[in-house]
Amino acid sequence: MLIRSKNKMHIVNIENGVVSAEGDGTVTFRAGKIRVVLGEYSSAQKAFKVLDMIQEAYADEKVVEYTLALQENEFKNMTRDQLLSARAGILKKAVFQMPNESDVEE
Repeated sequence: MLIRSKNKMHIVNIENGVVSAEGDGTVTFRAGKIRVVLGEYSSAQKAFKVLDMIQEAYADEKVVEYTLALQENEFKNMTRDQLLSARAGILKKAVFQMPNESDVEE
């Protein structure tokens, strides 16, 4: 799954590293010597809530992948517009946008 940073300047693939919440409210991605700040929040609780949101988005993505594998034959019968609509829904789930401070409840 891809995550786009809160400031929209970075995109990371979580399959290649670790996303963590730090006590100062920062959510970071680490892969080897690379460290990317994905977002900074006013409290550790908000950073942990963002990790919960990432976990939920990742689980949703896996459900979509599994569902697509099961329904592969059904796509053959769809119209172009139906396929484009399905594609848009899938792509929306493929990238997690780090939320703004106001979008995270403690």
